[in-house]
Amino acid sequence: MDTNQITPFDYVRFDRQMNTFLHMIQVLVEGWEDYGTQELTFDILSLSAKAARLCLMSDEDFSLQNSDITRSRKLMNLHYRMTMELLIEQQLVPKMKDAIQRIQTTGRLEGVKWPAVTTDIIQMLPLLDGADGDTDGHTFSDLTDSVRLIEKALQQQEKPTVLPEMQSAERMWHLMNLFVRTAYLLFHFQRAEILCGSSLEDEELERLFLGCIQRCAESEKGRYELELYWEGLQFDCAGSPLTVEKLQLARRVLRAEVPKNMQLCFIRHADNPLAMAKEYVGLLQAGVTISEEELDSFLMAVAKWQLVGQEIYRIEHPQAIEPPLYNEVFRTALNGETIDMHRLKECIGQMIRHIKRKNHWFALWCVLKHHNLIADPSFEGFARQMMHPDWFACVDEHIRFSGDTLREYNGYFTQRDYKAWTQQSYQYYRSMNNKKKWSPHLCDHMLRIIIDMEEDYRKV
Repeated sequence: MDTNQITPFDYVRFDRQMNTFLHMIQVLVEGWEDYGTQELTFDILSLSAKAARLCLMSDEDFSLQNSDITRSRKLMNLHYRMTMELLIEQQLVPKMKDAIQRIQTTGRLEGVKWPAVTTDIIQMLPLLDGADGDTDGHTFSDLTDSVRLIEKALQQQEKPTVLPEMQSAERMWHLMNLFVRTAYLLFHFQRAEILCGSSLEDEELERLFLGCIQRCAESEKGRYELELYWEGLQFDCAGSPLTVEKLQLARRVLRAEVPKNMQLCFIRHADNPLAMAKEYVGLLQAGVTISEEELDSFLMAVAKWQLVGQEIYRIEHPQAIEPPLYNEVFRTALNGETIDMHRLKECIGQMIRHIKRKNHWFALWCVLKHHNLIADPSFEGFARQMMHPDWFACVDEHIRFSGDTLREYNGYFTQRDYKAWTQQSYQYYRSMNNKKKWSPHLCDHMLRIIIDMEEDYRKV
């Protein structure tokens, strides 16, 4: 098993971990005066490690909310923010003040001095026989010999339940780590709440909304539903070709597939993704509850509308069809319009003027991903396509690249749209993940290249 494999971010897991952490830290606070020294040490270390993991997950959460308006988790952000504000202000801050005072006056941060535990597990097991009234089958005493063997094997190295002694100052350091990481989680939910309530620039809002539609259409469920829809249209024509009139009729009846609370938005703005995105955000800000199922139905209806629009364009503009270029990673359509691969190649040809080293291809990948042009995020596929004879196989040898060249940027860069990059969060990720190979100035350097590429992208 690859121990370095990163577990994909999952909101179900994130919420479960957050709720477990909040419960565990509540137990720590409420039982503070009754902890034994060893228990206190263990729980502080355990919670600090969990908080560190949650801090990294919260960065991924913020990245998703920042790059996809359907990730707006207004209610969850509000819930966690209010819960953590009360926890920190009313419970953790007083405990931290008390702990600091203890260290300053006594030099000790200890739990209650309980008497030594003498109960032997081997003595306890036979006493449990028949405790549940069932005398059939195996008994606890059957385990005694096995437990004795395991205990003997462990004691030859170290006793199984004894933690090394920890000095009070070191325990205090871990407690402060826990406090600061918990405060960072509060900061995360504060900024996420602000993000979800803030207005986005029109260009960014339209880009994000179109990205939502593309992801819905390209999911396994979405691809099947679109294929079924298209085959159904052809089936209804009983073998005759689809005409513009038939396709326009098919478009009009799509509103029946849209949930009622979003039908007006669809009818008004099906051909205007920016206006549709603005009305959707307005519904969220007005407190309208839109379930995940309702949102999926709405996005699928828009994807079908765009699919029909592409076919209408193909019928009305047959001269626009050019010999296809090799394509492995790019979308073939965006915002209901077929992507002109030859024009895209010309655009990329202008952008690669800024590539001076192999790893600068990653900057190009970020720009294309930002504009929703990347359908398959595989670095290997991107490298194969860019180095294909149809594309840029003729570039100088010193800037030819492979998927491995770009895969190094797992984590901070690949999880975030470049618009969300900041030097501060980059340094934090670099430090927390021990990315010593990454230059402290890598984030700024990549952004400068991306800005130059963006200017060329907009000119073509």
